[in-house]
Amino acid sequence: MQRFVFALIALVLAVAPLGVSPRTVYAATCAKEYIVKSGDWVRKIAREQNVAWQEIVRINKLTAPDLIYPGQKLCLQETGATATPTPTRTATPAATRTATPQPTATFVPAVIPTFRIVSVVAGNSVTIETRNFPAGVKFDVRMGAYGTAGVGGTLITTTDSGAGGTFQAKYTIPAGLKTLDRIAIRLESASTGYYAFNWFYNNTAP
Repeated sequence: MQRFVFALIALVLAVAPLGVSPRTVYAATCAKEYIVKSGDWVRKIAREQNVAWQEIVRINKLTAPDLIYPGQKLCLQETGATATPTPTRTATPAATRTATPQPTATFVPAVIPTFRIVSVVAGNSVTIETRNFPAGVKFDVRMGAYGTAGVGGTLITTTDSGAGGTFQAKYTIPAGLKTLDRIAIRLESASTGYYAFNWFYNNTAP
């Protein structure tokens, strides 16, 4: 009997280390799950799966919504969440005219704004060049540690996109980040939902 108990304990200790791969924390009662693919981001998944991106962030307790990884499991709908019921077919009197409801407009960006790093003066400033930026939108410029995508970073300034499209802008590296070897930078507009982020080595270049 003791030999059997020792064998069982050894088996448990051998198998336990196998389950150490990180996974998103969400409620066990998940009605709809999604596995992240290369090139995915939260708003893209929400648009393709017809769910609100804020719900994905809430359900999966994502502290940095832009940091998701291929193979990561996300819960898109919790069990018990209200689903849109399938309408039943009812007879309509021939003499009655029913107005057709107009679809509600949903914000979907026509293009994705991005920017590249043009040059860096170590511990001093960084110059960027935008692409596909919307016109007439004010963007908060933030910097933070590498790996954060600039989410919740130090607010540097606010930039007006002007005519949009492509433009260059130079920003000062904040004192608290001057000694970091890599820095994340983010431009985001809370009023429109547009955002873009990148990172750079804190070395003088080119």
